[in-house]
Amino acid sequence: MTGVPATPAMHFRDGSVAISYLTTVLLELVDRKVVRLDARLSRWLPWLPHADSITLEMLAANRSGYADYVTDKVFESEQLANVFRAWTRAELIHFGISKPLMFRPGTSFGYAHTNFVILGEALEKITGQPIARLIQEYIYQPLGLQNTATNCTAQIPQPVLHAFTSDRGVYEDATYWNPSWSIGCGLVETTDVADLIKSAVAIGTGSLLTRRSHLLQVTPRSRITVAGKPAIYYGLGIFIADGWLLQNPLFDGYQAIMAYLPSKQISIAVTTTVGPKASSDTNYSTLIFQKVGAYLAPQQAPPQP
Repeated sequence: MTGVPATPAMHFRDGSVAISYLTTVLLELVDRKVVRLDARLSRWLPWLPHADSITLEMLAANRSGYADYVTDKVFESEQLANVFRAWTRAELIHFGISKPLMFRPGTSFGYAHTNFVILGEALEKITGQPIARLIQEYIYQPLGLQNTATNCTAQIPQPVLHAFTSDRGVYEDATYWNPSWSIGCGLVETTDVADLIKSAVAIGTGSLLTRRSHLLQVTPRSRITVAGKPAIYYGLGIFIADGWLLQNPLFDGYQAIMAYLPSKQISIAVTTTVGPKASSDTNYSTLIFQKVGAYLAPQQAPPQP
């Protein structure tokens, strides 16, 4: 809390790091020949619009065309009006699919949390297991992530690193706001900085995957920055920036980044929150990572925004 120094043992929300876990589970299932990346959604979720045109790979690569519910103004208003509300995955998907497609499936890139909520639903149908159990079996256990946990409520294991934000126009403690809206029940996680480092290395090296699937995950598929800006690409649930593989969650005052540079075998993990005069839209963990990365690998420094 305010006045309590942060320590490496403190737990925080890791947000989109769960997306890298989710796509890794998908690729592990591909390695085990349980499912194919080009399998169509209509096989398991036929009620979804355009399910016969959208594949599991498109979801993992943000190339389905589904709209992002997080950027929907009505959704944003409802979420901030009651920050303790428990959102169901069905509600999140409804917001995402109620809007027209951003583009024809497979033809472009559009970051949308909707993709990952739907992918979680599909993996549950494919395996007959809850997504939280799949993450536990395929990610936490083999990597020995003893301080990473999935919880559908606002609970965080002690000791807790508190988060602060000005998202509602007043600077306040947002630690126990319900995070279910961010990516859906079963993928809401807490972790500590040591487990975040382990995750950066595991995703960056592909230790849980065959070489083929690892290359599928980290090969740049879509450039997500405009001309004149440093090139940042997206793979399958992972960002690629000048050789660095990373995830940088940002929501409800929680900010973090996990990054790995394969060419130098460098792993970096940072977590931050914002002060009263700081911008809630700026991920300060990313800014710190850029400075640390430039110091550790000056010949392959992370690109500046």
